[in-house]
Amino acid sequence: MTLIESHVSGSEAGRTDRTTAIREITVFLTTVAALTTVSTVVGVREGVDVDAIEDATPLGAAAMYSQAFFPFLAAVLTQLVVHRRLRGPGWGFRRTAWRRLAGAWALSVACVMTPTLVLWATGLVEYDGDGAATVVPLGLTVFVLPYVILAIGEGIGWRGLLVTRLAAVAGPRTVVLVAGLAWAGFHVPLMIWLGGTPAGVPVAYTVAVFTVGITAFGAILGSMHLRWGIWPGVVAHATLNAAMYAVVDPLSVATDASGWLLSETGVAQVVVVVVAAVLWLRRWPLPSSSAVRGEAGRDVSRG
Repeated sequence: MTLIESHVSGSEAGRTDRTTAIREITVFLTTVAALTTVSTVVGVREGVDVDAIEDATPLGAAAMYSQAFFPFLAAVLTQLVVHRRLRGPGWGFRRTAWRRLAGAWALSVACVMTPTLVLWATGLVEYDGDGAATVVPLGLTVFVLPYVILAIGEGIGWRGLLVTRLAAVAGPRTVVLVAGLAWAGFHVPLMIWLGGTPAGVPVAYTVAVFTVGITAFGAILGSMHLRWGIWPGVVAHATLNAAMYAVVDPLSVATDASGWLLSETGVAQVVVVVVAAVLWLRRWPLPSSSAVRGEAGRDVSRG
């Protein structure tokens, strides 16, 4: 093969890879949007309030809980439609050093507990210490495990497919913004129509703060996934949720300020997450598109 023929062949392969990646992104996002729309309509018709999910009808509860699996289902469908196989390149199932997992756990604990401790100490959110000696250690360890199952599905969809494909065709800023906005958009119907906004807080504020926070946190998870595979991001995501729902929620008493400041829809935690994301990406920026394509190829060879 001549040098010119080799260059032409490489250019054609590059265009094919780009076209394939864009097709995967399109199929994935379309599928997630369709599934989310259906489950939201069912939830609204069943009168679901996600803050009182235990009172929902069986159909309404099923519609809400099933949303956790939509990114995984969309990723699988995308692979079947585009590649005619189940497993896709970039899903990231490979061995990860324990220090990466420990670091991911510690990062999420810090992102949740640092602002929460400040809010408790200042009295902006009332602290209820009953059972704290049990709640804190269990919430940050054992109770992380159920969230790991849910985080694997989201890790495959949002990071294993969407982030890796975006990173193969676009620059880091585009990857962060598009992936973050898509992930936020997936949760927005819960806040607008299904009671996911704290009492007394405008929906617009909740959506805006949540979008900033989840985009920043998603940037950290994307960096983890592209560098070290799926597991650090899964641990970080699961730990964040466990810290919020199994530790902070049961130990906090609502005040007028808590809805504006506390948890993933509160500005205090979001500020900490944004700072963490800036520092993280300075140390571990998103890899280049060529590196991502190379890693995807190695994932295929592993499969």
